[in-house]
Amino acid sequence: AADHTDVVVESGVVPTLIGLQEHYDPKIRHQAMWTLSNIAGDNTSYRDNLIEANILKGVALNVYNPENDAILKEGSWLIHNLVRGQQTSTWFGMLTPLLPILSHLLSSEDGGVIEEICWTIVDASDSKKQLLKDKLINLFQSAGGLIGRLHNLLSTSDSLSILLPTLKIFGNFCSGSSPIFTQRCLDLNITAVLPKFLSHASKRMRREAAYLVSNIAAGEKAQVRSLLWCNDGA
Repeated sequence: AADHTDVVVESGVVPTLIGLQEHYDPKIRHQAMWTLSNIAGDNTSYRDNLIEANILKGVALNVYNPENDAILKEGSWLIHNLVRGQQTSTWFGMLTPLLPILSHLLSSEDGGVIEEICWTIVDASDSKKQLLKDKLINLFQSAGGLIGRLHNLLSTSDSLSILLPTLKIFGNFCSGSSPIFTQRCLDLNITAVLPKFLSHASKRMRREAAYLVSNIAAGEKAQVRSLLWCNDGA
């Protein structure tokens, strides 16, 4: 409950919890991360306070060198809660140091972790404000290796729970105001995978594929032609 979270935060224990992410005992690290995840998910103010207190330092330590699967999963959930909510200046400032962590987690052998991170990127790569959306898209597309790993998931994964958010991410990427954003996706030959998703058994998958197609179709003439060629080759 929110009032219980208030009591915890007002007790002044948060800095201790952040420090406990680096404790020698993995069980304590896990419990600290679990508590911090709940605090981050409670409201924007608490989340931003955690970001300003450099919570990412401990998060990175645990996801790059996880003691066990439970810590890795907890880390991915904590990251998602840090991304959810209002997109404040503090939130935006966290994204650049967060990007290599996200890219690393996309290479996890745990499908649940990959799914969590894909939905994290869905939330972080979209905004109702077009100017901010463009900044977010450019940030994510410019992150070394990240867009390539997302494309690899789209091309090779057979997990609906991973494919759905990944397809949505590319739909977000192609919804920017600059044709450059769409072209970066087309340069990966994103249209090659569209036919199978447009005819997929899952209605949700077909809907996300249609969203991506509509955003590409809103681009320049050459980009629209890439869709027609894709259809010819299907």
